[in-house]
Amino acid sequence: MDIIQLLRDWFRFKLKLWNKGSKIIFKQRELWWCSLGINLGEEIFGKGEKFTRPVLIFKKFTSNSFLGLPLTSQPKAGSWYVEVTQAGKRSSVMLNQARVLDRKRLTNRIGTLDDQDWQAVCQKFLEFFTLDKLFYKKSHPNLSAGDQWENPKLRFNYKSNQPSLSIEGVAGSKQDMSSQFIHRALELNQDKPLVYTAFSKHYFYARMFISRFALDEGAVPLNPFMIFDYYMLDSIQRDLVTEGNNNLVKRADELWVFGPISKGVLAEIKIAQKMQKPVKYFQFINGTQIMAISKEEIEMEGEELQIFKSEL
Repeated sequence: MDIIQLLRDWFRFKLKLWNKGSKIIFKQRELWWCSLGINLGEEIFGKGEKFTRPVLIFKKFTSNSFLGLPLTSQPKAGSWYVEVTQAGKRSSVMLNQARVLDRKRLTNRIGTLDDQDWQAVCQKFLEFFTLDKLFYKKSHPNLSAGDQWENPKLRFNYKSNQPSLSIEGVAGSKQDMSSQFIHRALELNQDKPLVYTAFSKHYFYARMFISRFALDEGAVPLNPFMIFDYYMLDSIQRDLVTEGNNNLVKRADELWVFGPISKGVLAEIKIAQKMQKPVKYFQFINGTQIMAISKEEIEMEGEELQIFKSEL
């Protein structure tokens, strides 16, 4: 098939992607079939009717976008390739094809990289995308042996005029212990939204899955059943816990509701609505998987609460 026809087919399919709504939830380290399409020159192509290729979710930016690393089934060697296992077969992650993608391009989940492969990709990525720093000395002729160029992630030591790379936080790398206090926690200071996770006591078992979901979505969960457990095993008055929850709702940036709405959850929604806070709704699939839903799909606990559904 000639390239003109391929481009026409891709543009038709891309228009479908543009118009489709996507409720796909993806996470870092996961492998997905992704519609990369028809591109230019040495840019990687997708294949088949949906123009897909396996892609590693390397960095999740938002619930819609991520930095993807395409894979090839062909064994490759070089500074921009990393061998990994996907679906029981060895493949190569192509660092030089890294690109920002939207979740509308994702079709089917393949799996998740194991710890060993994930660490290998992270280390190779850091080395590959900071190679230009190894030539830092060329523009700094006064840099002598033993001097360092530093940033919070990487440390480049020049010994006997030979640059050596040390990556902070990667197993096997050398750490430079000085009198200055250094801790990874000091680097992890990105501002994230606080979300109050509202859900019925009937979903107490899912409390950790809910917190993990919020963290994966780039938010910080204020999870009442993680903070106060199950009403602190009734060791104090329940009103004190309820008042504590209401204060968390007031301080949160958003309210996220999971599963059918109980009376207590409805009260928390009313508080959030009064303060004009965004309210989002989610449902459980197969017990622990979570998916965003519209207001029309919301379920209420008990018939007596149905009359309030229109007020959500």
